[in-house]
Order: sequence, then C-alpha cells, then structure tokens
Amino acid sequence: MIKKRKAQAAMEFLMTYGWAILVVLIVIGALAYFGVLNPQRLLPERCIFQTGINCRDHLASATAFAGNPGIQLRILNGLGRDIRITDGSTATGAQGNPVLNCSTDSGFFVTIRNGEEGDVNFTDCTFEDDITPPGDVDQKLRWDIGLEWYFTDTSSDYAKIASGELFTTWQP
Repeated sequence: MIKKRKAQAAMEFLMTYGWAILVVLIVIGALAYFGVLNPQRLLPERCIFQTGINCRDHLASATAFAGNPGIQLRILNGLGRDIRITDGSTATGAQGNPVLNCSTDSGFFVTIRNGEEGDVNFTDCTFEDDITPPGDVDQKLRWDIGLEWYFTDTSSDYAKIASGELFTTWQP
C-alpha cells in the first residue's frame, strides 16, 4: 500500500508540473508564430567598418535614388590622411535579401578629408529574379560592404578594401 501512495504522489506531481510546462510551451509557440519573438525585430540596426573608417549614418531604400533602389552610407574618415573611395566598392546582400549585389557607378569617386564626412552611394543594384519582393520592405536585411579606397597622396595602385557590415531596415 505504501508503494502505491508514493507512486500516486509522484504521478500527481508530474501531471501538475507537466500541464504547467505544456501551457508555457504553447504560449512561447504562439508568441513566435505571431512574430512577437522575431529576432530581427529585436536586433538593433548597425553599420560597422574597420578602425579609422566610421559609418555615421545609412539608408537602404527601394526608392533611394530618383525612384531607383540603392544604399547610401555617410562615412567619417578617421585614418589620419585624406582618402578617396572608388568605384570598386560593393554591397553584397545575403541570400534571400531583395538586393543581392550593389556597387558604385562606374567612374565614381569621393574624396573624404581627414576628420570629415562623405557620402558613398551604391546605386547599381542587381535584384534576385529581377524583382524586389514587396514582402521585404520594412524588413531588416544584412549586406557585406567592401569600400575600395586609397590615400590621396598616393595612387590608386595602392587601393585597399575596407570590409564592413550593414544590418538595417529596407525602406520603401
């Protein structure tokens, strides 16, 4: 008889806490299903480059440049010398982003004096399947940025690539 009572107490204990755990799992599942626990919504926007090249502001938009899609970065030069950013700069999106590849226009360059800011515009964009999925607007997306630059007191033969990352909301 004593064994049966111990087994009954153990069973009641497991059933009580089992139902509580089941309810918690259902609530977590419902929150995830309705997007409340969407990690992209919780993560902050960021624009990060190597030391000396700082991303002060950014914009990724389907209509950034006269109705055409593109990415715009405001760069602060903290390298100690004037730099020139060239047309070899690229922004490559992860698979599934609406913009897979963007680059600066041919012949593009911008000179940024030491301690000053300048804009880099990625306007030549290639889309996945030649369309921008409307469901991706207002979603946070990620691009790997490669800024090709060189010091203005040297030549373009000494160009370097500054690697960075942009994680931001794709604006309409």
